[in-house]
Amino acid sequence: MADNVRITEKANSTPVDGTTVATDEIGGVHYQVVKIDGGADGVSVPLVSDKSSGSMPSITFTHHQVHEGKAFEIKEVVDLSINNVRDIIITTPDTTKWGHFTFEFDTKVETEWFLYRNPVIVTTGTPHDIFNCNENSTGVADLVVSFIDNTSVANANLDTTVAAAVQRAHGISGAGRSAGGHDHEVEVILKRNEDYVLRWIATTAGYVDYHFTWYEQVNLA
Repeated sequence: MADNVRITEKANSTPVDGTTVATDEIGGVHYQVVKIDGGADGVSVPLVSDKSSGSMPSITFTHHQVHEGKAFEIKEVVDLSINNVRDIIITTPDTTKWGHFTFEFDTKVETEWFLYRNPVIVTTGTPHDIFNCNENSTGVADLVVSFIDNTSVANANLDTTVAAAVQRAHGISGAGRSAGGHDHEVEVILKRNEDYVLRWIATTAGYVDYHFTWYEQVNLA
């Protein structure tokens, strides 16, 4: 048998009047040849292979969200005196749009850090600058992020009470007067309608250089 077959629009049409459909005939069976198209209803957007390698280009979903204007970041450095505390307060919306969150930071000297869920927010703090990862997008983050600086843990707890909060993570960056850091590269899907606080306590005076990235996606489950 040869490649390609004809289909007919009417039961009484002859094969000559039919439409040719591209196929590959293997062992007497026709396998239809199709082109991949990613267009919406009524729109054709062909997906084409790379000319040099023949491979089909693809990007990760996280990268896709950057293109969609749904990915955001915060990049900041703060110089803390000994025993000073910086709290980063993150509030998620009461919607099905979930934040997929990662963070990393470097410290000049030994610095203890905590990530809490469901603290009591007494003082809302100063709004943090949030940037869309797509500079061409006007999209705005639904997550609300602010910061508070205090001179001691006792004072920090007056603004953000963590006594009954869930300790989500804890660590010490660096040792003694040595530099250190932490890279939480596995994304955390933040709970809807919830508060979180990421706290650094300067065991020794020095800077904290932190970087948060996240994308927001409506949960379909």
